[in-house]
Amino acid sequence: MEIFLDSGPYLESGFHFDDIESIMATRISLVKSARRKEQRHQIGTMHSPFSQTLLDVEKICLLGLSQAARETRQNQIALNSVFRAKNLEDIPSFVVTEEFASVLWAHKEEKHAVEYLKDLRRVGGNSDPIWQARVTARLGSWTSEACLEQPSFIKHEFFEKAISLIKQNAHDSEGRASVCHQFAKFAEAQYKAALDSPDLIRLNVYKERKEKELRHYEQLKHEQKGRIVDKNLANTIAAVQKVLAQDNKATSDFISSRDAYLKQAIEMYSRCLEASDKFDADVPIRFCSLWLSNFDYDPIQEKLHKALQRVPSRKLVFLAHQIFSRIDKTDSSSQKTLQPTMLQMCTEHPFHSLYQLYCLQPPKTQTKIDRRSSGRVSSGRTTELPPTGRSLAAKIIFDKLLNDPKTRTRTAAVQELCDASLKFANFPVSQSKEKKVPDDQPIRTLHLSRGTVPVITAYTPIDPTMRYDPGNCVCVDKYASEFDTAGGINLPKIIFCHGTDGKKYKQLFKGDQKDDLRQDAVMEQVFDLVNVVLNRDVETKRRNLYIRGYKVIPLASQAGILEFVGNTTTLKSWLDRAHVRYRPNDMRNIVKKLAEQQKSPGSTPEANHQFYVQCMKNFKPVMRHYFTEIHKTPIAWFRTRLNYTRSVATTSIVGHILGLGDRHTSNILMDNSKGEVIHIDLGVAFDQGKLLPVPENVPFRMTPDMVDGMGISGTNGVFQRCAEETLRVLRDESDVIMTVLQVFRYDPLYNWTMSDYKMKKQAEIDDSATTTTMIMKNPENERILTERLGIGINLDSTRAQEDADRALMGVSGKLSRNLSVAAAVRTLVAEATDTYNLGTIFYGWGPYY
Repeated sequence: MEIFLDSGPYLESGFHFDDIESIMATRISLVKSARRKEQRHQIGTMHSPFSQTLLDVEKICLLGLSQAARETRQNQIALNSVFRAKNLEDIPSFVVTEEFASVLWAHKEEKHAVEYLKDLRRVGGNSDPIWQARVTARLGSWTSEACLEQPSFIKHEFFEKAISLIKQNAHDSEGRASVCHQFAKFAEAQYKAALDSPDLIRLNVYKERKEKELRHYEQLKHEQKGRIVDKNLANTIAAVQKVLAQDNKATSDFISSRDAYLKQAIEMYSRCLEASDKFDADVPIRFCSLWLSNFDYDPIQEKLHKALQRVPSRKLVFLAHQIFSRIDKTDSSSQKTLQPTMLQMCTEHPFHSLYQLYCLQPPKTQTKIDRRSSGRVSSGRTTELPPTGRSLAAKIIFDKLLNDPKTRTRTAAVQELCDASLKFANFPVSQSKEKKVPDDQPIRTLHLSRGTVPVITAYTPIDPTMRYDPGNCVCVDKYASEFDTAGGINLPKIIFCHGTDGKKYKQLFKGDQKDDLRQDAVMEQVFDLVNVVLNRDVETKRRNLYIRGYKVIPLASQAGILEFVGNTTTLKSWLDRAHVRYRPNDMRNIVKKLAEQQKSPGSTPEANHQFYVQCMKNFKPVMRHYFTEIHKTPIAWFRTRLNYTRSVATTSIVGHILGLGDRHTSNILMDNSKGEVIHIDLGVAFDQGKLLPVPENVPFRMTPDMVDGMGISGTNGVFQRCAEETLRVLRDESDVIMTVLQVFRYDPLYNWTMSDYKMKKQAEIDDSATTTTMIMKNPENERILTERLGIGINLDSTRAQEDADRALMGVSGKLSRNLSVAAAVRTLVAEATDTYNLGTIFYGWGPYY
């Protein structure tokens, strides 16, 4: 009988709802059959123990089916199931009533759901304080979301009582975390509502007007000094002072209430993280967003300091780069809060935190590069860079770790590996065939890090015990004596790192780059978060929708190590060969012809479009042959093509949301075993491709060859459905996506726009000139502009602040629900496949592939 009582594994293992429904229907049928047989021997309405057990089992099956239906948004099935469960009882039990309230809430019957939950709470019957706290907290969340009571009443009547209840049971950590999580989300919502409210703006305007009016009347009073002061003037001054005092009190009360909710959210999130790991997917991000957005706000520093002492440092590792970038050499209260946290993270989880700290230290020298026409890179003169407050503070923290006996060994080992890697990344190479690592390179003679430091590009799970025993990690054994170089003018180096597990890990060393590798690292962070979100949803998890990523470890502002994605080929290299092999009679040198057309004196967008259309009539796609080349069996061929279509759908939608540009065929890799696509070189994001000299007006890459690889259905089959599911999940989880981007917004090291090198701007363009100079530079005008619009920037904002605001507004707009999911996907596909957009894009982007 126990197997009938256990429906959890089906819900947790990603079963399709249709399968769960069939399993539950079979169970219910068997139980009902046994119950009817037992009822033949029943006397009156008295149930035998076995008959009562069968009733309980049937009821549990129906409740499990209702829960599964709710999670997959099959609300009518959920309602039918819970009604059947109610009919099995003379007096509704607490578990059935609670599920019935949840189903009503799913049906948008908020008021009735709240009433049922109130009745459940009022009747009681369950003495478990955690159960009572969970019901009370859920009642507070629902009441707040349905706007049935004032926030102050909800906080006092529900959440504070729930918190007092969980203090009576210190053993159920998951229950305590759930209550704290609901309280924290409520407090955060109230804080953000106050932050976005025009009330404070209006009060400030009232205050300034009254203060100006009072100064005017005081001036009149001063001018009448020595004479009899007009009685009306005195009354007017008194009235203005009274109104001003009211405005000051209202402003003070508003700020106090807002700050109270902020402190409450910070405390509850920290207690949630302290109690359980259940909410680790989003709570650390929400907590850090509140922290970093109020980083220098003194009234919350004491609360923050206590909260950070509760939070396990392993839960902040994901955002180590953003946290560490706020360090500075000042004696402010915010730094007194930050720096102990950094020390704790580096002490307890050195292999996840020390690299970010190492990257922030002051560089000893910077080499100016002279690139000869032969392709050889030679070092030029060396200049000392003045250290910043951030870099000096980072060095102080790093030195503390080196001098602490508890952390000295691991810190020194990581420093040795980073120094050797950075030197190897920066040393000049030629395009000659001999690629031996020079004997004077420290990477050949690693000592401290050998066998103690994990392979930098291998996945090292976070160890809750903080021991990181070498036996449980793949550590560095040695580096190969030979290396290779990748293409491009910078000649990045490719070398094998031998791990202690006997495997070879291919790594890409980049030095003296004109692009900041930290941009790629941040985008990979976003991809990791998107994968977590997609994995939580039943439909996207069932389709195995995710984004293939790779590790990026910046060691300096323009140098670092990247994981080399093995068994892959660039889309360009395969298509170059395939078009010649499968379509030998098609147009040759199409890229040359498109380049000549775009560079011709009379080139216009319309002429380029017409020329592109004519060329494509004699240049047909061949991508479908890729899958028959790598797999010969039908099942493997179909699976590989399905993986390709799903990965293209996922990366296309996510790339569109994040404004990922520069998706030419050399920046897309094909996995030769699975058929998935991997996007590399992620420096052009947040729609900056539209600012290129030849703008990219497509939301993602959907050229004829990309569509051809999807089979006969093209974008109308698997691609359409997977793209819809991806967009739906991102919309549903838009608050999490925007929260993590808000954290990045306060990262002073992240560039929200492309480098001028990437954009290839003309030398005569002065970046410092902006359109804001045309607006009257009046402080009062700027203040009114900012306050009345309720935006986070004004004419005094820095360019970085403006760029960040533009980027986040762009992402928020794409996550809006102006169009249905299906209509939005169809619109995006139409834009991506439009021949005008493809015909007018830069020829090097490869619109013909």
